[in-house]
Amino acid sequence: MIENGITKPLNDKNSPLSKAYISKIYEDKKGNFWFGLYNDKSDDAGIYILDLQQKWTRIKHPNPKMFSENAINDFYLDEESNLLWITVSGVGVLSYDINSKKWETYTNENSNVPSVYCERITKDKDGSIWIATYAGVIKLNK
Repeated sequence: MIENGITKPLNDKNSPLSKAYISKIYEDKKGNFWFGLYNDKSDDAGIYILDLQQKWTRIKHPNPKMFSENAINDFYLDEESNLLWITVSGVGVLSYDINSKKWETYTNENSNVPSVYCERITKDKDGSIWIATYAGVIKLNK
């Protein structure tokens, strides 16, 4: 980490960052950092949050192999609706309700998602979620 000209290695062996590859980092409105981590040789992959007190929290999927067997390509934290949208290679799109802690999975078998290879995800000014896939673009309306 480079901050104010000072370099600090983030190699604490207790940190999830030492156990996986970082695919994305996002800072929420409260100042917490959200990390998408991938490691195909370990179940340490997934979504982790580093809060302002430097405490780590992991968002666990019911399938413990979900993130170790399928790479997280991108995620979008919708802070207005408290939904975390995750694009996962080989799966499709996951939605996690932060309040209820419920997961939903959208694939080309159970929804209109055209491909299980979903990449980038973002939200436009009108509140629609956009997802780039190998077979086109998905627009989720509010």
